[in-house]
Amino acid sequence: MNFSKVIGNLLKELRKERGLTLKNIAYYCKKNISYLSKLEKGKIKEPSINLILNYLRALHIPFSKFFSQIDELEFKRLFAKEKKDKRLKKYLLGIRYQKKPVINYPQYLAKKIENLLLSFNIPKDLIKKYGKYSEKIFEALSEGKDIEKMKVEGLDVDKMAMIKKLTEKAYKREIKRKRQVKPITDEKLKKMAEGYEKYQKERLLIEEQAKQLLFNKGIKVVELKDYLNQIRKYHSLKRKKKIKKILKWEETIEKSSLDKEIIKNLKAIVDQVIK
Repeated sequence: MNFSKVIGNLLKELRKERGLTLKNIAYYCKKNISYLSKLEKGKIKEPSINLILNYLRALHIPFSKFFSQIDELEFKRLFAKEKKDKRLKKYLLGIRYQKKPVINYPQYLAKKIENLLLSFNIPKDLIKKYGKYSEKIFEALSEGKDIEKMKVEGLDVDKMAMIKKLTEKAYKREIKRKRQVKPITDEKLKKMAEGYEKYQKERLLIEEQAKQLLFNKGIKVVELKDYLNQIRKYHSLKRKKKIKKILKWEETIEKSSLDKEIIKNLKAIVDQVIK
């Protein structure tokens, strides 16, 4: 099965059902029409999750409706590609993703090694090499590789042994810390998916009303983005009930060149939608 064609055909069918053109979709995806045309024809190899989600937002279609039509095993290929975007993975209801904890190189270890080597009057260029050596050891440990024979030419054998020991200790500490983190349950995953979908519906409704208000007020297209960015920020803070951050945001608005009356009206839209 050509995964890219399956994705492209499905998106095209959904777009036609909605009676929208590629020009309508281009604004949300931040891609030109020719690129989206290639996407629908299956010529974009394994399109990113972000691109698909933006396309679906433009169609006002729930993510679950789209994902349920794709074979789960095929969809896992996207997850391998989208390792950085962990949050999106959590929101995709019904899709299983890799649960093996990602162990990142700890910054405290880098600082500890640097301070230790400085006490030996080691030059900074060599300290960087020792730091890189520690990172390689850490990476090898996370991949289950043998580190006994790992050495770097030009570095002191005793100091490499010392750094290897420190790195192993830090790795074990990080593993222990990760294991203490409770895994996400199916129930929590479902709530996160529902919450994210609710947030998207709110966002689309707010932006639709906000744009109408801004156009009626005669706001220029070049200024439109500034107002929308601020109201998106307020929406996010309001949903999370970040009172202190909202007050700080209001202080920033007061110092900005944005029309305060328009901002007040935009705030009222958000308050009405999520009351």
